[in-house]
Amino acid sequence: MRLQETKNVGATTSLIYWVYIVPKGLKFDKDATSFERGRAVFSGDHFTDFKVMWKEPKLLEISYRQARIYQFRNYWHYWNPAKPEEYVKYSLRNTSSM
Repeated sequence: MRLQETKNVGATTSLIYWVYIVPKGLKFDKDATSFERGRAVFSGDHFTDFKVMWKEPKLLEISYRQARIYQFRNYWHYWNPAKPEEYVKYSLRNTSSM
């Protein structure tokens, strides 16, 4: 599954991170519908200590100390008629108090 894409949008801005979850084996294609901005499960910038980590096979944790968050969804699923439905749950954790 593809987890993150970064993009520098200019000299005076921070890197923006978009996190995508896609079925295993799907190759990255910036023009594919799976990688449209609206399909990202998370996006943000101005991160300190940004981490994306699988805690369990279907549980993804996104953690940071400081950030500006644009978008967050806590559930992802993918339907393929040839296979059972795939799903992933994920959590967002601010580590600034740790």
